[in-house]
Amino acid sequence: MKKFIVGIIAVLMLLACYPAQASFVILNDSADIDSVNGVVNFSLTFSSPPDLVTVDQYGRMATQFQYFIFTGDPVPGAPLLGYLQTVIRETPSYLANHQLLVQSIVPPSNPDPVLGGWGAILAVADFTLNGNTLSFSAPSSFLLGVNGEINYELFSFEYGTTASSLHIPPVPEISTWAMLLLGFVTISVMSYRRRGQPHIA
Repeated sequence: MKKFIVGIIAVLMLLACYPAQASFVILNDSADIDSVNGVVNFSLTFSSPPDLVTVDQYGRMATQFQYFIFTGDPVPGAPLLGYLQTVIRETPSYLANHQLLVQSIVPPSNPDPVLGGWGAILAVADFTLNGNTLSFSAPSSFLLGVNGEINYELFSFEYGTTASSLHIPPVPEISTWAMLLLGFVTISVMSYRRRGQPHIA
């Protein structure tokens, strides 16, 4: 029984370090600045064609992605929220026309359901979907930071649950490995000490 409990604890610790793989993820992306036309050209390739129609009973889209644009290169240790400038996202009412919204971060005083809790609509970007690849262009005036470059994080979602971010390492950090190792050592020591204790009938 003790070995079974130890095994369960070990499995739970491993699951905590490795989240389940989602079926809808972003395989690669690009964001190229076109200074001549004043736009940024985006391209996304997904693991499967995105479902831009299905919505569940809670209003969550089957597949979704969002860009979070920063004003510059965030300083390590500083709150990222202070650097957020713009969000590019999908919303059902615009997807019917193959359009994405470019919105400011600051929410309005009178929230509009279409805005999804974000700020005013800065631009509407037309997109094309070719198989698993989605492409669109958006005005660079709303996207470039103080350094004249575009800095962003990109997330994909399945029914509101985060599926992936291209800018978060998929492997555990050193601190996570240390905690995992410490847990295994602690469990091993406890098991060894209990084996050495006399059995009382």
